[in-house]
Amino acid sequence: MWRKACAILVLAVTAQAQNQAPATGAQSNLGIAGVAPRIQVNRYYTELRRATTEDIVVVLILQKDFVDFLTTPASPVPGILPVALELQPAEGLRPSKLRYPKAHKKKFAFAADQIPVYGAVWFPIQLRLKAEQDAPLGQQVLVGKLTYQTVNDGGVSALQQVEVQIPITVVNHRSHASRDKDWPFTRISGGQMALIIVLAIVLSPVLVPLCTVAFNGCG
Repeated sequence: MWRKACAILVLAVTAQAQNQAPATGAQSNLGIAGVAPRIQVNRYYTELRRATTEDIVVVLILQKDFVDFLTTPASPVPGILPVALELQPAEGLRPSKLRYPKAHKKKFAFAADQIPVYGAVWFPIQLRLKAEQDAPLGQQVLVGKLTYQTVNDGGVSALQQVEVQIPITVVNHRSHASRDKDWPFTRISGGQMALIIVLAIVLSPVLVPLCTVAFNGCG
């Protein structure tokens, strides 16, 4: 059973550019000068109960305008490093099932062919985080980094790196937690899905004849 909770933490971070020339396109300094990327962390629950697995979203925010784009691990492009989230091991916490946004092909001036990219304004990475039965109780911080290269008509940027911190409060399995309304995605719980299936089974003998009559009446 899903319990409620979501907390949003916006962290100001510093991007570190490394001198690495990509194989595709010309290297350029992309993005808005002086504006550091931000990391927004959304947790579906305010606390993570022991022996449960919950949803977390790490959002990379680069700028307000669709100028720069990113590539994803699901649609790799030779010579361009996709966005990659790496998290360091933490006692009793186990991240899994990282899901990156779906890329769409776009034409850039420096490339002969279209490149599968995703707009860099708001780049969400979803993951599942499990607290083991013996996970330490209390406040913890899951630490990691995001690496990526941005793409625009001017070419491909140098490798960028942003530090990521995911604050976690581990509580006992039976503890209560509340969900924040600001969770950025719609999710149907197991109970809601079961109710939908039951209603579909119960109502189908009534709805099917009505649909048939309505269809024949239009004929």
